[in-house]
Amino acid sequence: MPTVFENIRLNEAGTEGQIKTISTFSIWKCKEKRWSMGPSVVLRNTMLGALHPYKEFCIGEISKTDTNAALLNPFKPKDFQDAFFLDLASNSRTHGRFTFTAQKTIGKDYFGEDWKRIIYGSILHTGCNRMFYRQMKYIIVDDERRNPNDGSPQDDPTNNTHWDTGDCHAKASSSLMALLEAYSRNLDPLNPIDEEQPIGLQFRAALRNEWVAKGTVAWNPALDNTEFDLVIPLSSLKGNKPALGNYEGKILVGVVHEAEERRAKPGWMLWQWFDFETLEEDGIITRLEEKCQNLAGAFNSIQNLAEIMRVDLQEAEEELADLDDNPDAEAEYANIAARVIQADRNGLLLLHPYIVKKVKERCREMWKNLAKAAGVRFYSVMCMPDQYFERYQVKLPDGKMQYSPKAFCSKSFNQGEYIVFCNPMRHWGDVQLWQNKHEGMFVNDPGVLAATRELLLELGRDTDGDFVQLIKSNAYPNVRNAIANFNSSPSVKKFPKVPLTGSFQQIAINSMNDLTGVVASLLGRARAVRAEDKVLNIPGEGEMRIIDFLSQELQIAVDSLKSAHPNNTEGLDVVKKFLDAVDGDVKWLGDLKSDDCYLTRPCQVNPNLTDTVTRIIQLVNSYWRSPDLKEDSSPQAYQNVLFSQVEVDPYQMQLATEHRDSYREEMGKAIAHREQNDGDDRLIKAVAENARLRRDELLKLPKRDGSFYSGESWAAAYWRVSHTAHTGTAGLVFLVFADEIIAELNNTKLEEAKVLTVYAIQYGKWATPRRAPWRGQEVDVRAYMTESQGKKYLALEMKWDGAQTQIGFHHLGMIGDKSHAYILPGWTKRMKIYGVAYENDKYPRKRTAEDKTTRVYLFDLSLSEEQIRDFLEFK
Repeated sequence: MPTVFENIRLNEAGTEGQIKTISTFSIWKCKEKRWSMGPSVVLRNTMLGALHPYKEFCIGEISKTDTNAALLNPFKPKDFQDAFFLDLASNSRTHGRFTFTAQKTIGKDYFGEDWKRIIYGSILHTGCNRMFYRQMKYIIVDDERRNPNDGSPQDDPTNNTHWDTGDCHAKASSSLMALLEAYSRNLDPLNPIDEEQPIGLQFRAALRNEWVAKGTVAWNPALDNTEFDLVIPLSSLKGNKPALGNYEGKILVGVVHEAEERRAKPGWMLWQWFDFETLEEDGIITRLEEKCQNLAGAFNSIQNLAEIMRVDLQEAEEELADLDDNPDAEAEYANIAARVIQADRNGLLLLHPYIVKKVKERCREMWKNLAKAAGVRFYSVMCMPDQYFERYQVKLPDGKMQYSPKAFCSKSFNQGEYIVFCNPMRHWGDVQLWQNKHEGMFVNDPGVLAATRELLLELGRDTDGDFVQLIKSNAYPNVRNAIANFNSSPSVKKFPKVPLTGSFQQIAINSMNDLTGVVASLLGRARAVRAEDKVLNIPGEGEMRIIDFLSQELQIAVDSLKSAHPNNTEGLDVVKKFLDAVDGDVKWLGDLKSDDCYLTRPCQVNPNLTDTVTRIIQLVNSYWRSPDLKEDSSPQAYQNVLFSQVEVDPYQMQLATEHRDSYREEMGKAIAHREQNDGDDRLIKAVAENARLRRDELLKLPKRDGSFYSGESWAAAYWRVSHTAHTGTAGLVFLVFADEIIAELNNTKLEEAKVLTVYAIQYGKWATPRRAPWRGQEVDVRAYMTESQGKKYLALEMKWDGAQTQIGFHHLGMIGDKSHAYILPGWTKRMKIYGVAYENDKYPRKRTAEDKTTRVYLFDLSLSEEQIRDFLEFK
């Protein structure tokens, strides 16, 4: 595993600095006993890469259905000096991937017990936004500890202090928070403060070969008056747990997420618990219809779809990438197309095959979002613990909590009542009404929701980086009233973690099972057929309502990645058989994951069902229209559109060509894998990520004189070799050099063309006869370079929606010299066309009704009929 390791020292002593890493893991096929021919796994800024940059790691891969633990035994590849040993879970263990280490493993140094190396090993593989280290003094505390004398919270017996830590929640000094760059980029202009408030973070931390930690961290001003920079609770330490006390060491800290206000879609798991009529009364359905009409109305215009896509992506960028119901988790690559569209004011690339493909795919996701979320977006903030709010709760004799009211603090929102929920939802009780009170220790912290541990657990949330979704209850008053009148929700237990047992290899095998999707699907099916209250005889449990059983099983499934507590698979089979027998085939549950859904056809539904989600999807289906973007352009047509004046070294062209060829081969295999493995697109993502990371390597390659090639010259090389093919999308250059493409588009300034002259029409495909002239039809035109008698000309292609047989873009004619200043190859626009000259115009006696058009004018759509008429009459 080669790791590119960069240590940026922030002082001469080397006691403080920043680390950047790019680690590449080869993949060993454990069953076939060979290296995989697929793409390697590339991870950026991981604890593993920063702590052990010179260790040799790889990924051992098995099928997630394999049960033979011996497959994970040590192996020694040919031509390798040392064998590889199973060491840690990777960040894809549910897909059968585990981290192996050559010669000497490192997992025991951090986690001790084998089961913790598997359960928590992924912590070392988490990609961090940034990583820093500091030689610091820190304190290990117990966040659950109480003062034995008076029962008050006191997490630090060593210093007889309470630092307000919580479940997986650490505290830091302002100095450490500054090192971590923990400051909001979005200050509230209406609420200025003299000094910028440090914001909470989701973090990873480690002391090399000693311990590893995860959770959230926030500033505690009390630490600024001490010699300590960090207070870590035992709950954050996921393997070895040092004794409570004061320590000093060089700590590595990685920032995963900042606490900030985001946006999130609610998804079908929320709406399934409400009547369709309730959503109608709150205007949700009316607004959904408006959004559907808007999207459907743009089905045949790349320009209109691109504009809708711009707005949609701006909203998507505000959403969390790790929400379970968020299809934009891989939005970075889709966003490349959106960024290009935003920068392409002149329309040079609007009909580029890569852009058209991404617009179609994004259009599909917009339809899916409308179907799943009904066009609604909530806000989303990070959970933080605050024992201050214990004053609003009382523990009853039966162990349950009574709240007066359910109170939290979020500075990002006004005080008042909010609808609060989370994903995945176990039952209707996972959407509740809470009161926002600007009180407690987080009263000045933006982007967080602070509450007691007990209240957060009511939604199955903790404070190691979980988010909750919320919106002011008066935004949807009828939904609010429905929540207030819900029946008592099922009682769900959160069982203590159970260690996985067996050999190290067997523990790894057993850890791959995750039934969360299976249980959630059964829950959705039961609700859709109104069977959630049906009582069944559940093996091992006796008679239970389906909702009670599935709610508990969903909690167990969610926790199964960290615990060996088993799901009741026999009971799940009983529920499945019952739903199969009562026509519980909820087709949209699976179909929403299909690539074809809303791309080539509407979402599949069971017409016999009348539940809320089915009705929402049926409504969306009634508006859906497939994007009618009949474009026939090849990458070659765009070869000279960008970077045409940039000089490129032959060596750059060689490397770009080699990368293009290997990328095509790897992507072809990845696509084949997805088609053969039920839509598994992990390899596609890996190929794309590996390609994107190539940019950093290229920029570090020196010329013969020791200087470096510019990013623009590399972009030019990739642009040229990517656009030599007649087929495909030329997507590689967009993945690797999106920034350079956008800069080139931003630097291309054209005057707006209000009127264009196009000649030599008679030699093209749109030369109508004199008897049927062009008279103001709206057409799409696109500029391109053509060659005639050894000379290159700037020409136009045209597409007319009214054509019956000549579908798509075809040659129109040559662009007049006076129009050249407005146009570059690739320029695209919708205009009105008028025929103004025909064959034999100079010879009246020879004129016939069949004379072909020889010259046309194209007018900008902003010009009025009167302006066009005046131009034609006086020209």
